[in-house]
Amino acid sequence: MARARKVRNDRVYLVYQIAAPTGETYVGITARIGQAYGKTLKTRLRRHFSKAFNEDTEWLLHEMIREFPNIDEWNIQMVEEIRGRKSAYALERQYIAEFQPVLNTF
Repeated sequence: MARARKVRNDRVYLVYQIAAPTGETYVGITARIGQAYGKTLKTRLRRHFSKAFNEDTEWLLHEMIREFPNIDEWNIQMVEEIRGRKSAYALERQYIAEFQPVLNTF
C-alpha cells in the first residue's frame, strides 16, 4: 500500500518590487498563488490599490497610489522566490536594506 504524501506546511513566497510612475520603489513579500507568478503579483498590486483607496492609511506607497491612480502606470516584478515565512521576511529585510526603497516608509 502506498503511503500518503505529507503535505508541506511551508508556503512559497515571492519578494517583489513595485515601481511607481515616478521611479520610486517599494519592496514587499506575498504568498504565491499556485504556480502563477504573474497572477500572484497582479493580485498583490490590486490589493495595495484597494487598501490605498478604501482604508485610511498614511503609508507612502498608498499616498503615491492615490496621487497616481492609474494601475497601468505602475510596474511590479518578482525579485526572488523563497520557501518559508521566516526566510521570506528575512530576505525582504535584506532587499530593503540593499535597495533602500523610498516607498517602504510607513
